[in-house]
Amino acid sequence: FYHFLLPVLLIILNKINFFKILFFDNSQNVFLLLIILLYSFYVVRTISLLKVNVWKKLSAIESAEKQNIELKKWVTLLFIAFSLMWIRLITSLIVSNNNGEVSDNIFFWINSVIWFFVFVKIVTNHKLLTSYYSIISKEKKIDFNRKKYSNNWKIKPLTDITNKQDLQLSLNLRDNIVVIFEEIDAAIYENNFFRVSGFSIVDLANKLNIPKSHLAYVFKYHSKLSFSDFKKKARINDCIDLVQSNYLKQNTFESLAKEVGFSTYNTFYTSFKEVTGKAPNQYILELEK
Repeated sequence: FYHFLLPVLLIILNKINFFKILFFDNSQNVFLLLIILLYSFYVVRTISLLKVNVWKKLSAIESAEKQNIELKKWVTLLFIAFSLMWIRLITSLIVSNNNGEVSDNIFFWINSVIWFFVFVKIVTNHKLLTSYYSIISKEKKIDFNRKKYSNNWKIKPLTDITNKQDLQLSLNLRDNIVVIFEEIDAAIYENNFFRVSGFSIVDLANKLNIPKSHLAYVFKYHSKLSFSDFKKKARINDCIDLVQSNYLKQNTFESLAKEVGFSTYNTFYTSFKEVTGKAPNQYILELEK
């Protein structure tokens, strides 16, 4: 909005000779100064927005974090490209002003070189040109084809165990930890327990006939995801399977959300976008291409 409105206002003021009326012989220098200040403001504002929304953005969902890393790389590349073009623009304006006019046509070939480099990066990057849903589905297939439990689990604890009770549990479960991984995955992906809205870790413990403390320990030290995020990702994977089975041909998104266990459509929409990086309708459109 700033980048559209402010330059338009500046051009209008220049066309009606506002600067000449107000500043007389110095109008050209004032106009140049305003342009430099405007674009400097735009660059600073862009940096502040990117810091919050891209560069420092984190996600607890593994697949979303992978996408965030890829997004950061491309945003940084494009920001550098625009920054170089901004430097070219300011340099062009200053040089032309010294020659008696204000023009942005000097060194314009630099823009072409920068965009050519960006274009080459785009067409040679398979991740950018491949739909992200294929990464999600391939990840799920690889998990179950290569080993009996998904890549969410780690045999070695992810953090140091200092609690005495947890240390005792680590000794008790050491020989059976992989079996627990397999039982959790089988329960979720074969029986679809998470389709029950409000399904808790206590419910899962009862279904598996495993003490709740054991499951809590496993998710605390051996899982990349918290139980809540694990449930969220499992539901979205279940949702993707249903979509690929043409569930939406006779049902709505609201029905799909309830089918996989979400209590509201809004929760489903937010979770779907967090896990896949796309809104449900956008994902479906790309799936149908």
